[in-house]
Amino acid sequence: MREKWRNSSKLKKTFIIIGGVIAALLISVFMFVRLNTYQPLPEATALLDEAHVEETDDWLKLSTDLTEARLVFYPGGLVEPVSYLPLFEPLTNEGYEIYIMKMPFNLAILNTDAIEELETTISDDVPTYLSGHSLGGASAALYLAEEPEAVDGLVFLAAYPAGGSDLSEVDFPVVSITAQHDGVLDWVTFETNQSLLPKATTYSVIEGGNHANFGSYGKQEGDGESTISREEQQTITRRIFTDLIDK
Repeated sequence: MREKWRNSSKLKKTFIIIGGVIAALLISVFMFVRLNTYQPLPEATALLDEAHVEETDDWLKLSTDLTEARLVFYPGGLVEPVSYLPLFEPLTNEGYEIYIMKMPFNLAILNTDAIEELETTISDDVPTYLSGHSLGGASAALYLAEEPEAVDGLVFLAAYPAGGSDLSEVDFPVVSITAQHDGVLDWVTFETNQSLLPKATTYSVIEGGNHANFGSYGKQEGDGESTISREEQQTITRRIFTDLIDK
């Protein structure tokens, strides 16, 4: 009997040790993600106080008085979603309803079908476009490779489809926006993977721009120096968005 108790005690200690190791690993991962996540600049955070900006556990919604089109956005990897409010907030004045999705650990790759969380919230009365920055764009492509009927268009910001995301036969418009001084984008793979996009894809390069200035979160490690302001890059980006949606 004592031997049985002894074995049981050893087993409990083993489980406690394993549980402690797992907990420590999870805490380490959480802290790593938190410490390495790019935080929004003050001008981005300030927009949370605007009446037409609504924050939930799953997304940031920017409302408009008369919705003419809807844009669902997947943020870049390890970037707080609030960082993209300055890019998209002006579009509400032109009739665009915006949803900036929140992702687990700020990694869109962990929830590529995040747009489906809006199924009971949005209607089909206006065109819906999906967009993503960097990893967010690649994650959007992964989703649309499986669900090509889900949206009316796709816009990449400094992004490209991964090898398993063949969108070459989709019948919705695709726009790829990059920046001249982007030091984060893998330009070689960007060029190679253009074969995964429709031949009619529109490619736009923002002269003087860089990777981080699509959002408002400051400098990004490895990025090039922009020769235009963040505001100018975002204005050009919005113009390209509206050109697509207004067609």
